[in-house]
Amino acid sequence: MYEMEHLPQAVFIDRDGVIIEDHPSGKGIVTPDQVVLIQRSAEGIKRLNERNIPCFIVTNQPGVAKGYMTIKGLGDVHECLRKMLAEKGARVDGISFCPHHPDGGFSGEVKELKIDCECRKPKPGMLLSIIKEHGYKMSDCVMIGDRTVDIEAGKRAGCSTILVRTGAAGQDAKYEVKPDFIADDLLHAAKSLIERDVRRSK
Repeated sequence: MYEMEHLPQAVFIDRDGVIIEDHPSGKGIVTPDQVVLIQRSAEGIKRLNERNIPCFIVTNQPGVAKGYMTIKGLGDVHECLRKMLAEKGARVDGISFCPHHPDGGFSGEVKELKIDCECRKPKPGMLLSIIKEHGYKMSDCVMIGDRTVDIEAGKRAGCSTILVRTGAAGQDAKYEVKPDFIADDLLHAAKSLIERDVRRSK
């Protein structure tokens, strides 16, 4: 368990496995019709919205580099996701994505995107860019994800971290890293941040 002294300045949320379901094809979500909200994820974001906590999606999307989808296609997916969240009274303040992938050998791959970038999690580039743009204090931000790469990215950025048991539930085991807190899902994670602050304020 961990305690923050106050509500976080911002929350960074992984997309697939936390907000929406992973696609069984292994190619990721490539069309809007594949977007399926994970149960209670929109409610979790809504709870954070109600406390005026900025929410940012930070997601690796190597399918762009691999040629599975285009930047425009990814934009269509995100527009669909925003609409689905809005229908449930939730919103995100921004969506950052990494379209790169370091390994070659995929049919239809986009060679200029096949690079070892600074934004692909577990590197913290996406988080640090948002923190710098908005002037947040790193230690007052939280990263929520379902994989060890998300937790590692949060740690490298200097954020608190929450692992959810949806999606991969930390079973990717790519990095030996421990989250600060483990939650059942995104709603549980949101409540863990909000309710502790409420208890301290009494």
